[in-house]
Amino acid sequence: MEQALKFRNSLQQASSVSLDAVITADYESIIHTFKMNCLWDTGDQMKFTVLEPDSISGIAGTISQESGKILFDDKALFFETMADGQVSPISATWLMMRAMKSGYIKGAGSSEGGYLVQLDDSYNENALNLNLQLNEACEPMSAEIFYDGRRVVSISVENFKIM
Repeated sequence: MEQALKFRNSLQQASSVSLDAVITADYESIIHTFKMNCLWDTGDQMKFTVLEPDSISGIAGTISQESGKILFDDKALFFETMADGQVSPISATWLMMRAMKSGYIKGAGSSEGGYLVQLDDSYNENALNLNLQLNEACEPMSAEIFYDGRRVVSISVENFKIM
């Protein structure tokens, strides 16, 4: 628990956090994977740019508590972070950051190569659970988001920096 609290404290004191996230969304009948660069600020807003796949590379946007906005060639598309009982894969990293910063720490312990932290967070009355894997330096390596008891999104974290 000490490592989980140490990590949370560093997030709460940060002016911003940057990371690259490889997101895999599992909708049972189809799996989507993409990579994006993210910048989280103290106002709980996240700016992102899609890096991969090449077919959608360069698409950018912002996500906040209220909603999200994606920019396509100077046109904006607004979206909810949850829709029809599903976590929007584009908002998965924002949901992960929010849970890491303020979710209820349900459990924590040592695991191979670091620490496992279990977080409970709710969003618009929909219960989300997050399993977060930290390395020995207390930096996130991966996360799994569960909704209604089913894993819906996996996130691999790269280039994590607290500023």
